Amino acid sequence: MSGCRGASWESIARTLQTDNAPDAEIADRLHCAPAFVRRVRKDLGMRPWPVRVELQRRSVKPGDCEVADEVQRRYSELAVVIEDGHRRWRGRFSKDNVPMYSHKDSAYRVAFRIQHRREPVGQVRVECERARCVEGLHLSDQLMRERAKELRQETEALDGQL
Repeated sequence: MSGCRGASWESIARTLQTDNAPDAEIADRLHCAPAFVRRVRKDLGMRPWPVRVELQRRSVKPGDCEVADEVQRRYSELAVVIEDGHRRWRGRFSKDNVPMYSHKDSAYRVAFRIQHRREPVGQVRVECERARCVEGLHLSDQLMRERAKELRQETEALDGQL
């Protein structure tokens, strides 16, 4: 099973090579699963691109959420970069297997603050295929997910007009 209604491995590969875009954007455009796009990207030896660029743009001014140097240093020590740009947490985990930076703060929330320079809204979720990845670029909050949903709806509406 390819994971796509109308796109083949070859058509996704062609799209990635001519118009390299985030997995979710290509999946929306070609009406296929982001996991299938990730697999083709990996087969081609391309770097992962799990989150849309539009979702990473800040709607807040830089400095709205300053992260202390000590927090960034400790995070860097405990969040080890592994293959394909993912990060594995070497610190402690909660009883629910959530990577924990401190007794009250998850590593996800700290990584999000470092990457996006703002407080996350709602739950922070991993958007890549690696379970418990703590790479800030691979995380989303409620605002980002809502924006992604709006963009998908806009794209579907435009596709319906063609």
